Amino acid sequence: MIRRYQTRPAEVSAVQWDGNNLTELHDFAGNRFEYRPDPNAEDVAFVQVTPTSWVSLGEDRWVVRDRDGALRVCSPAEFAADYEPVGEAPDPPAVERLTAGWPLLQPSRRNTPRRLPDVR
Repeated sequence: MIRRYQTRPAEVSAVQWDGNNLTELHDFAGNRFEYRPDPNAEDVAFVQVTPTSWVSLGEDRWVVRDRDGALRVCSPAEFAADYEPVGEAPDPPAVERLTAGWPLLQPSRRNTPRRLPDVR
């Protein structure tokens, strides 16, 4: 028999990157957020979503933390489709606890998105 399922509702905490809220993003993601100002680069902010991978954080993107501390990045459209406001977030758990055992990684050329040449 084929059955239908729906996801269980889950509360998350989130911060929207606006290009200027460095302190808020750092408070939210700790050492899993990195900002590298470069006037020639399109992407200057990155979030570590697994111990070995970083995701570029385009302006207006949301950084979402689930109740287990996992981070993900989503577009404004994805965020609006998946989430609705339920109130102020409680104080975030200590980032050190969430990342315990993770190696201290920095984005590298291998796992950092880079700009591809225009092939028009």
